[in-house]
Amino acid sequence: MVGFALYKRYKSQFLKMLKIISDNFSVDLKAHNVPESNYIEIPAYIEEKKFLHEPKGRSMQSNTLSWGTLPFMYGDGF
Repeated sequence: MVGFALYKRYKSQFLKMLKIISDNFSVDLKAHNVPESNYIEIPAYIEEKKFLHEPKGRSMQSNTLSWGTLPFMYGDGF
């Protein structure tokens, strides 16, 4: 969720920051023998551009379920 908001606000600066984190952070974690499964998601997050996808629940629905259940208010000429 944060990645989407940061990309929306900072665009290329956010991408540069992601690259720095990916390049340097991964190397440091490998040097400290941290299991790869704990940080493997960072490069995948960047490669798959997951930060471009708006997270579910971030914005309000444009229509609600109740809109179609009230025909007497909207469909009968009132």
